[in-house]
Amino acid sequence: MTKENEIKDEIKQLVKDYFSLKTSKFIPGETKIPLNIPSYSWEEAYEAIESIITTWVTMGEKVQKFERKFADYVGVENAVMVNSGSTANLLALSVLTNPRINNRIQNGEEIITPAITWSTTVFPIINVNAMPVLVDVDLDTYTIDTTEIEKAITDKTRAIMPVHILGNPCNMKEIMEIAEEHGLFVVEDCCEAHGAEFNGKKVGTFGDISTFSFFFSHHISTIEGGMILSNNDEYTELAKSLRAHGWIRELKNRNEIGKKY
Repeated sequence: MTKENEIKDEIKQLVKDYFSLKTSKFIPGETKIPLNIPSYSWEEAYEAIESIITTWVTMGEKVQKFERKFADYVGVENAVMVNSGSTANLLALSVLTNPRINNRIQNGEEIITPAITWSTTVFPIINVNAMPVLVDVDLDTYTIDTTEIEKAITDKTRAIMPVHILGNPCNMKEIMEIAEEHGLFVVEDCCEAHGAEFNGKKVGTFGDISTFSFFFSHHISTIEGGMILSNNDEYTELAKSLRAHGWIRELKNRNEIGKKY
């Protein structure tokens, strides 16, 4: 074993020992549960430290591995990791407004989304020059009210952006039926609902494209981070290129994107 590997093993053991000191016995009715605590293990902490000491701190093997595992967990073909759920929303909408996309969302066209959400659902709609149309929510779940979606549809409506809020899944059956009837894109904002299911199917698998956040306070945390999921290869390739400011290396259809731009 090299000296470098010996030191790495020592660091790994120290991290493990440190985490064991922080682990206390849980006593029902006595132990207080904090509202927010780190949910990562010593193994994950060591992986982060290893990235720093090996100086590979940008996109690489670990990111690609996480993309594949998360896509498999949710049940979609493709995943593109970004720096936040906010960016995931922005890139997802940037894909659907991109000139390369057939029947893309045009400037000034409308995207229906719930009035109860975080600002990072609404701002990306404005950022891509679309018009957010806010509708009310169901009082039992706080998710978007599908009857209000129907009322809000106009000849300028191009997409529905449901938000699975506080772990509660939207009624995706009704939303997809509305979208199909009116020829609308569906962008699922799943930033607060990792692993939530509707009719036995995970959120993020219903629409054209979906987004997730790995912020500190969410179900899975990378401290910061986000993910775009889609079964559409073209959307995925565009998201990867936009993520890197037009970078086309390592894309499956790099020549096609290169011709376009």
